[in-house]
Amino acid sequence: MDKILNLIEKNESKTYDYHCKKLETSKEIEIAKINAGIVGEKTHRLIALSLMIVLPVITCLIFFFKETFFVPWLTFLTGSIGGFGIGKTFGQKTAKEESRTTIDEEE
Repeated sequence: MDKILNLIEKNESKTYDYHCKKLETSKEIEIAKINAGIVGEKTHRLIALSLMIVLPVITCLIFFFKETFFVPWLTFLTGSIGGFGIGKTFGQKTAKEESRTTIDEEE
């Protein structure tokens, strides 16, 4: 009887240790996912900010110094915006915001 009780006690302690380690591991995985999302978000913000600064500067330089290239440059920008799907992405964000406001208003 004592041997059985000892085995049960060992089994329970090992089970407890296993679940503690499993919780710690899942916690570390979730923290890593959150950190990866933050890095991606920072990268997207940095790219968007740099484009918002660089593109108008290039446009102004072309407009003032090489007026003949201004129309092809604007054509290139317009094609790039359409080619990367900026309109679709922007439309989805505004649609999400509209759906959120209607749900919030109903509650």
